[in-house]
Order: sequence, then structure tokens, then C-alpha cells
Amino acid sequence: SVLKIAAILILAGVSQAAKPSLGVWYESLCPYSRQFIREEVYPAYEVLAEYFDVVFVAYGNAKTTGSMESGFSIECQHGERECVGNVVQACTVKYQPDMWTQVYLLNCMSAASQPETAGAVCFEELGLDYAPVQACAESQEGQDLHFLNGEMHNALTPGAWGVPWPTWDGVGGDEVIEEMDVLGIVGYLCKYYYDGNLPNEVCQGMVQGQKGMTAKNV
Repeated sequence: SVLKIAAILILAGVSQAAKPSLGVWYESLCPYSRQFIREEVYPAYEVLAEYFDVVFVAYGNAKTTGSMESGFSIECQHGERECVGNVVQACTVKYQPDMWTQVYLLNCMSAASQPETAGAVCFEELGLDYAPVQACAESQEGQDLHFLNGEMHNALTPGAWGVPWPTWDGVGGDEVIEEMDVLGIVGYLCKYYYDGNLPNEVCQGMVQGQKGMTAKNV
């Protein structure tokens, strides 16, 4: 129902905020998702952390069978390793609510050769305790977070036809994809939210987005 989805979105930290909110709908092992986080999200956030938020939703082209009430299973596009990575990253988002920390950790994991096992090392880089995330990832709690990510992903309107799938304040679709591919995150913020007026002349000297970085099924 609409109310159920709204409740899930609130639980996941998707809410109305003063800053634009970039939704990153992705898969932990998808090469294009990882590239988008490393080469678009992280560099843009380093420069403009005060000017937008990021909501990471790891699920992508996974398939859920069953329900929360009766029991469920999730099959990920790139196999069980990806499901593990999605769960670790969903738990990371829950237990590290600070936005800068989330972006740093998700970038670190995306850059690793095996993202699904990189959590402890990435947390250590920031001197953070990985134990709560590990406990979450190894329990039903992590599976439930993955399930809820799937509920949110499947409720997108228009639906995501690939990953990574960016949304701005919950709105996505072909026009957003096309503009993001041309402008990149910084350029999109400059054009659609800040009228070309951001610090350090980033709008005047912005790096253009890399064509085709969004919404791939691989």
C-alpha cells in the first residue's frame, strides 16, 4: 500500500529536507554502480557535502520471493556474493547515519576488489567499530534491511530499468538519466537546484559527467 511504502521510506531515512537528496539505487557488485559511486558520488560529495544528501539503496536487479510475514529469499543479479555485499552496505547505512561517513565507506567498499568483504578494512580506515554492522549483516536484521530496500526499489515510479539508477528528491526516469549522463552530479546540482551559483566556481569549471555511467543492467 501507499502508506506502507511511505513508512518504509521514512524508516530508510528518505524524507523531505532542505538540501537536494540524491537517491543511488544500485548493486554492490555491479561494475557501473561501483564506478558511479567512485567517480561521481564521492568526488561530488567531497566538494559539495553541504549542498546535497545521498540515500544509498542496495538491491538493484535482485528478485525477492515470499514476504516479510511468511519468509522470503532474495536472488541477486551477480550471485550470493552480491547479496552479501548489499546486506553489508544496507547495515552500514543504518548504523552509520552520518552522511559523510556513509559516502566514504560506500566509496571505499566500491573501490575494493571484493566489496562484500571490505567492510572491516574500510571501517578501520576511519577508526570505526565494525562489530555492529557485522552483527547486523550476519543476522536476520540484515536480511530484513535488504528486503525493505527491495520494497523501495520496486515501488519506484517510473520503475528502474537498470542500475545505477539516480533519483533527485525521489524523482527519476529517462530525463533524469539523460541529464545526469551529460551533466554529472555537480552539473545537475548547478542547473536544477542552485542556478549556477555554488562555491569555488564549481559550476563554471565543473567536470562533465561521463556518458553512459548511469543505468546499466550489467
